[in-house]
Amino acid sequence: MWRYKFSSTTPLLGLGAAAFLLYSSPLDTTHLTLTHAILVAVTLILLSLLQKASDALNLLRAAQHDVHALLELARADSKRGEEREAAEAAAKAKPNNLLSLLNSTMQQLADPRRPPGSPNSRARTPFEGDGDGGGGDDGDGGSTGPSRPPSLSNVERPLELSAAQFRDALLGSDDVAVPRFMRACRAYADCVLQRMGPFTLLSIREVHSNMRKVQLTHDIDPSTLGTMRAILQREIAGAMHQPGGLIADPSAAMGLLWARRGLAFWVHFYRACEAHEASGEEAQSFAIQRAVTAAYEAELQPHNGWVTRHSFALATRTAGEWDAIRAKLAPTDTALRDDLQSWLRAVVPLLERMGALQKALDLEDTRKSI
Repeated sequence: MWRYKFSSTTPLLGLGAAAFLLYSSPLDTTHLTLTHAILVAVTLILLSLLQKASDALNLLRAAQHDVHALLELARADSKRGEEREAAEAAAKAKPNNLLSLLNSTMQQLADPRRPPGSPNSRARTPFEGDGDGGGGDDGDGGSTGPSRPPSLSNVERPLELSAAQFRDALLGSDDVAVPRFMRACRAYADCVLQRMGPFTLLSIREVHSNMRKVQLTHDIDPSTLGTMRAILQREIAGAMHQPGGLIADPSAAMGLLWARRGLAFWVHFYRACEAHEASGEEAQSFAIQRAVTAAYEAELQPHNGWVTRHSFALATRTAGEWDAIRAKLAPTDTALRDDLQSWLRAVVPLLERMGALQKALDLEDTRKSI
């Protein structure tokens, strides 16, 4: 069924209709025609206002859905944390020699190269690829599908491993190896952000959504679309995007743009964490919600609409204490400071390179999300 889409020009159309009816009618019916024309104009204006009210209601419903989903995820995450802590406490209270033996046997089966009873032997980390030492696919392709997301494990210094993987995504002097970048982003979401608590759930969801968009274009021809420059040029050649930085969605360009903005948010946050750690102040004095909000306002809020801004504000309220989070990222204060600096040194140049590529190709979309 045909439906007129109301816009800011609707009142003008109403006035135009009124003028037409007025000047095209006989003089003796001018007063009636004028009345009818005014009614038509008022009706169109009212319909326009109703349409805007309907759009606002739809936005509110979408925001409410996001809020409920976020709360459910937060409750589920909290419940899993309580169950895990209870299980760990029970295991410590009642040592089981048979369980230790079985665990040692399973580790040996998982990695035959590890000698039995050798606690210092190096096991494969969740950031490493399948036999390639964590480097992932070469920048010229080689990946035919989504990388298997690394599983959570007891890695003591996840930021250190994440830094190495992002550093490995740099290709030459001005490009990015896309398969390695996708693997680094997915691993960062699953092995770093997930440890930090429910306030990162929206970020984790966005990381995987963005990587799926990039993967779709990459999988068209992995042998030639292994670099960021090649992927973006392929989409431009296919007329996917419009001049002036108007990027189609979904597309690899859109996924890479928002992946870059998301990482820029964490760069801002980790700089605040690093400054606090260098100050020598107590962990309890670090206002994590304030640091998260400052990072969001600087890096993401300028690109977000009303719904996204309010969803993020709700997520920020679930941020825990920095003392509990930092213990999950590194075993010591010194290790945490070193890993924060290492991650920043790896990611900042990568983001600068990605930004330069997208701006040079006119793919810096400045429109806001919902």
